[in-house]
Amino acid sequence: MLAARGFQKMMVAEAGGLEGLLRLMATGELPRKEAAVDALATLTSGSDDMSRRVADSAHVTSQLLPLLKSPSARVRFLAACCLTNLAPALPSTSSAPSQSEEVIVPQNSMKEKENIEESLLRNTLKAGFPCY
Repeated sequence: MLAARGFQKMMVAEAGGLEGLLRLMATGELPRKEAAVDALATLTSGSDDMSRRVADSAHVTSQLLPLLKSPSARVRFLAACCLTNLAPALPSTSSAPSQSEEVIVPQNSMKEKENIEESLLRNTLKAGFPCY
């Protein structure tokens, strides 16, 4: 059953579903944002490959972070879950690159990751729900 879910998630991504969800999240309408974040949280739950694909998408964290301050508790919760799922796929500040590879991480990315981790903890604890 889990393998089937992973296959279904990859099929959504290959059909362009991620791009559509990111466009929906960029709209100004709260119900559309809620639907998009709900789908992203579900797609990234338990799937490292999907989390990497979403994390590699342009500006996904900058779209999710403002949702942590949404007037809707459900949207805040879903954004926190989605960011929790994405956290392992985001650039790490604790590991150094090997001598054979050159990794350039802008300073704002490291600060953004720290802000995400801090916001996630606060909002997830406030919501009192386990993440997907």
